[in-house]
Amino acid sequence: MGKERYQLPTSGDVIFLRQRFYNSNNLADVSSIDSVNLYLLDPSKRTDDNPDGRVLIETIQGTAVQVDGTGLYRLDLTLDPAKYIPGKYVDSWNIVFLDGQDLEVHESLFVVYSNLWMVTPTPIIYDFSFKVTPSRIVRGSIKYLTAEITPLVPNYSDLVRFYRNLALVADVSLYMSQTCGACLPKEKDLRLVLDGVSADSRENCRAYFKIDTTDMACGIYDVWFKMIFGECIYISEKSQIQIHD
Repeated sequence: MGKERYQLPTSGDVIFLRQRFYNSNNLADVSSIDSVNLYLLDPSKRTDDNPDGRVLIETIQGTAVQVDGTGLYRLDLTLDPAKYIPGKYVDSWNIVFLDGQDLEVHESLFVVYSNLWMVTPTPIIYDFSFKVTPSRIVRGSIKYLTAEITPLVPNYSDLVRFYRNLALVADVSLYMSQTCGACLPKEKDLRLVLDGVSADSRENCRAYFKIDTTDMACGIYDVWFKMIFGECIYISEKSQIQIHD
């Protein structure tokens, strides 16, 4: 199981380095990905000619980049401990947008963390709150629902940091069922329109779920989330969103 670039990757993990390409506001395929350069940002190597202290770790050919859909590209990078020590890194993508054009370079940042050990004599006893946005969606829209996860713990820095890390790395899934509207089925199981859908993207303590409402009936929907970490399963209280014309 891999991690997104904002999910506290550590040496030995597989990290998903994703890029989305848009042309005139639409997701669009590029002509080719030539290569991806991976650099460590080493403060001890900073010079006037190299102000952020870049050290080339490796170059990966574009043939290793996977296509997840129109305009959606992903490089699965194994963080070999011999190469990727804790620190800040840049993934520099060399791209040909259209046939005949020159290479263009686009860069993103990720951080490799030290191992995130926590030793405690008590189990994971505190809770999390889940906030969902938006609350109203016009039918026919394709939008992302956002679940923002907040640790509900006493304000001790180490404890807050530990529970925040849980929220960052834990798997989050979405459930959605219709609660009112025309021709509402009597059976609760038939009202369920999303059943444990995994997050499309993670960014810090937020999980994003892409929702296509084109074929959804207008009405009120219950939305809730499940987060799994270690020996605990957290199920959020139900929020409501409205699909309307």
